[in-house]
Amino acid sequence: MNIIIVFGFISILWADFGPNVNISEGLGTLNKRPDIAIDINNTIHVVWVNANDNANLYYSRSEDHGNTFSDPIQVNSVDGHVIEISYSGPKIETVGNTIHIVWADQRNGYDQTNIYYSRSLDGGDNWSVEIPIGNDQKFNLYPEIATNDNGDIHVIYYSYGQRLLNFQYIFHISSGDTGQTFSDNEIVNNYSSAIPCECCPADILILNDGRKMVGFRDDNEDIRDTYAIYSEPDTSVWENLTRISFDEFEIDYCPSSGPGMSRLGDKVGIAYMAAINNYPKVFLKVSQDDGSSYSDSITVDPSAASDIRQDHPQTTITSGNWLHVVWEDQRGGYDIYYGGMNTSSNALTNIQVLNDDGSNATQKQPRIVDDGDFVYIVWSDNRSDGHIYFVTNYDPTAGLDNDLFPSNFIVKGMYPNPFNRNLVIEFSLQHESTITLSAIDILGRVVDFRELGIYSPGKHYVGWNGKDHVAGVYFMQLTAGHKTHVQKVLYLK
Repeated sequence: MNIIIVFGFISILWADFGPNVNISEGLGTLNKRPDIAIDINNTIHVVWVNANDNANLYYSRSEDHGNTFSDPIQVNSVDGHVIEISYSGPKIETVGNTIHIVWADQRNGYDQTNIYYSRSLDGGDNWSVEIPIGNDQKFNLYPEIATNDNGDIHVIYYSYGQRLLNFQYIFHISSGDTGQTFSDNEIVNNYSSAIPCECCPADILILNDGRKMVGFRDDNEDIRDTYAIYSEPDTSVWENLTRISFDEFEIDYCPSSGPGMSRLGDKVGIAYMAAINNYPKVFLKVSQDDGSSYSDSITVDPSAASDIRQDHPQTTITSGNWLHVVWEDQRGGYDIYYGGMNTSSNALTNIQVLNDDGSNATQKQPRIVDDGDFVYIVWSDNRSDGHIYFVTNYDPTAGLDNDLFPSNFIVKGMYPNPFNRNLVIEFSLQHESTITLSAIDILGRVVDFRELGIYSPGKHYVGWNGKDHVAGVYFMQLTAGHKTHVQKVLYLK
């Protein structure tokens, strides 16, 4: 069944997820640490590490929304030195038709591991010879990359001393000329009231007003809450250290898990892991004001048993302010779970397993991206000794409203509104269609779903009686084939 969650006057059609696609098939085993991006032409770009024979960086793309992918090609020109330790994998971003990749590489020796950069100007067919962009006097890991609307590139990474490999800094560098040159290093963690967890990757986000935001896990006497620090668009100063989570999460080992952040307009979503009774759980925070303040913590799946371990969440936000979350979940082994909600809500819906293997194989390291309407997800999957798998909820028929589809219909009205007994829904069809009706409460939960059957062309009336439900605001969702109408109503008792 297709799911719609709406708030106010916005309505969005969300299709079910399709079958899993093996991107790295034919490349051998031990494919790990994928990342995914999508460009202005809706071409999907995926990068990952293949460690089957040494460790190299591979790339593939899809120009048909993930139905098929190109044969993988190796990006790094110096063979066998790509690092994929403790969730430190390659990262990919696009600006227009240009693709940017950063990764950690130990070609000059392990204690001289550095961050390398390569780009493609022709959609992924050819890649520039990689260049080191990190501090060559340090041991560097955990690169992350973000771009803004002007095409500027922003990279953060962790830097350690070369002799003792002791954590020292989170560095930020940038490029204003599409990767031809990069700025000097800026120290992000220039504060004393929080200590970044040295093996938990940070994330970087460019906010709606142009500020740069770095989110990271703290490690102050084994208390590992989530923090953020900010930098104005045209400055190299990082300030306004902000505590995001207040879980007092104490753990005496490194969880190797940082926050997953996303933005649409002034809406910001941050997913992170904290422990309850020593069991890692995934939580979500939402900002309605461009990262200035955040909601209370939202448990992504309260139905999960207390001894279920969850970790490594990632987020994205699509049109209509729909926030998507993916994470690792151990209730059926290691699976990839998904849930979504409107940024105005406080509970995820449509929670489901994305991997379709039906076995106890381990799925890990999810990454998610969107094209504005639909989401595209990759992960590392051990069902076949380590491959990169992909899934999407892309639906080519969504939003189509023409005579080629039997879903063409018009809702004349829902009345009376407010109502205190029976709600009447009047609609007309141009073609014979299958009709369903859902009632969705203010928290985004489907509290009533009815399959009404096949209706002929013409005018029709259906009703809904709220007597079995509490008074309040509801969103009535009427679906005819591929077309859906949602309207806000008020039920009074």
